[in-house]
Amino acid sequence: MHGIRRSKVTSESLEARRQKEVSKITDYRTTVDELLDRKCAETYDQASFDLTTKALHLNPELYTAWNFRRTIFLEHIFPQSSPETIHSLLLNDLNLTTLFLKSLPKVYWIWTHRSWCLDNIPPGPRQLVDLSSSSTTKEEAVGAEEKKEEVVEEKDDGTWRREAWERELKLVEKMLAVDARNFHAWDYRRIVLTSLRRTSSSVPHSRDSELAYTKKKIEANFSNFSAWHQRGKVLGEGEFVGGEEEMKREFDLVSQALWTDPSDQSAWLYHRFLISKTNNSPPIIHREILTLKELLDLEPGAKWPLDTLVHYSMLLLNASEPPSAEDKEVLVGEIKSWLKSLEEVDPGRIERYRDLWRRVEEGRKD
Repeated sequence: MHGIRRSKVTSESLEARRQKEVSKITDYRTTVDELLDRKCAETYDQASFDLTTKALHLNPELYTAWNFRRTIFLEHIFPQSSPETIHSLLLNDLNLTTLFLKSLPKVYWIWTHRSWCLDNIPPGPRQLVDLSSSSTTKEEAVGAEEKKEEVVEEKDDGTWRREAWERELKLVEKMLAVDARNFHAWDYRRIVLTSLRRTSSSVPHSRDSELAYTKKKIEANFSNFSAWHQRGKVLGEGEFVGGEEEMKREFDLVSQALWTDPSDQSAWLYHRFLISKTNNSPPIIHREILTLKELLDLEPGAKWPLDTLVHYSMLLLNASEPPSAEDKEVLVGEIKSWLKSLEEVDPGRIERYRDLWRRVEEGRKD
């Protein structure tokens, strides 16, 4: 930094630093070697479990340690533990992964282990449920009265697992607040929402709530591809659930992004997704082509408006009800012009554009 005197590093301090690094490397290699030996010997005991903890603190990306840890849980810990103990141990592992994710939020193995822990949390504490109040026949009721015995059954109340997944949704939202484009967190969010619907009798997070959440993230950054992708997942394939109103809302949202930054790929892919949800409706494609031509007039050298105009025009040429001969010639002429422009602005894909033109010409001969 300017204005700050650089401290002189002595040879002694450099040697001390080197020795410290050598010690850390030696400790790590010794730990990993012992871990691998125990894994090969199938030694599933507490010492092996503690060794995985040490190895992961040294290197949270060591997926072999995560795999070995899960095997120890399944083969050694779970069979001899009560639901309460299993619940407590898995919560500890969730805290461990939280610690690692703060510094390594994009490591697959950490996210995988976290999801595994949640899947293996016991549903909840066991409770005795009185079955004598359930509907029974007269004979059964008399028999039960004669036996003078209380009819009970143990059932899980589902509290632990439901509460765990509800906490996960809050955690993943915190992570996306830090990095809204972390695709690991977005993928995990989909897992959480699916699990919440499975473990909760109420609706914990509605479709409209998720659409509102993704809209907030998109409006904060139109180039957030993961948010666009999640929105598409929520909308799903097929027709718009909300009908014309929902379709208009989606096209309005993506149009804002297209006009704000025509060079960004994310919104263009979402626009094509919306067109596919209309079953490639020619009237809607014609409408969008007119809008995109206006955008191209303002941004004549932009690649994505050109590429999308070619794509939609080819959809019209191949529609189940093809355009008239006159309209077809107009479309072909425009496609040829746009492809020539694409060859100039995007020479790295020139062969792709030439191949598209060959396909158009072959279609004219049919």
